Amino acid sequence: MNKNPSQFQGVNRPVETVSWFDAVKFCNTLNPNPICDEHYNFINPQGQNTSLLTDVEGFRLPTEAEWEFAARGGKEFSENRLKYAGSNDMDVVGWYDENNGYETKPVGLKLSNELGIFDMSGNVWEWCWDWYDDDFYNKQGTNPVNFKKGSSRVLRGGSWSSYSHRSGIADRLRNDPSSYWRSRGFRVVFCFFSSQLSQEKGNK
Repeated sequence: MNKNPSQFQGVNRPVETVSWFDAVKFCNTLNPNPICDEHYNFINPQGQNTSLLTDVEGFRLPTEAEWEFAARGGKEFSENRLKYAGSNDMDVVGWYDENNGYETKPVGLKLSNELGIFDMSGNVWEWCWDWYDDDFYNKQGTNPVNFKKGSSRVLRGGSWSSYSHRSGIADRLRNDPSSYWRSRGFRVVFCFFSSQLSQEKGNK
C-alpha cells in the first residue's frame, strides 16, 4: 500500500490504525490477477453498496464464524472450549494490557494455537467481514454470515490494550467501519471456493 499507518512501527509487528475499509482495500490489492477474483465491490469511501462476492477465489477478510473456527484450532466450540486461542492462560498465547508495555509486539513471540496461528488472542483486535448484531451469532446455525446492513462491523480477539478477560475466543467488539485506532488490525484469508456464503441481499 506504499505506507504503514501503524503507530507502533517495527519488524513483524501487526499493522494497526486501519479501518475496515482500509482492510478491504488491502485484500483487493492482493488480488490483481485473473485467477484471484476480487471479493469485494468497493463503491465509495463510505462503503454504501460494499458487498462480499461469493463463489470466487482470492484474499478477503474472514467471516466472524471463520475467524472463530480458526482461533479454536479448526474445531467447533463443542470440541475446543479453551478460553484463548491455544490455551486457557492468556500470558502463554497473547499480549494484553498487563504484559505488553502498552504497545503491540512482533507476531510469533507467544505460543501458537493448534493450527500454528499466532496472536489470535491479544495484540490487535481483528476486523471480520460481518455486520455486528448483538444476538445474531448466538442464534444462527453453522457458519453464519451477517449480511444484514447495520452501523458497525465486527472485531474479534482482543488487543494489547484489552483486559485478559476481553481477549477470549468468544469475545466480540463492534466499531464503525470507517473508524480506526491503534488497537485495531486485521488478518486475511484465502478463499479457494465457498458455496456456503449465500448471496448478499441486505446491502444493495
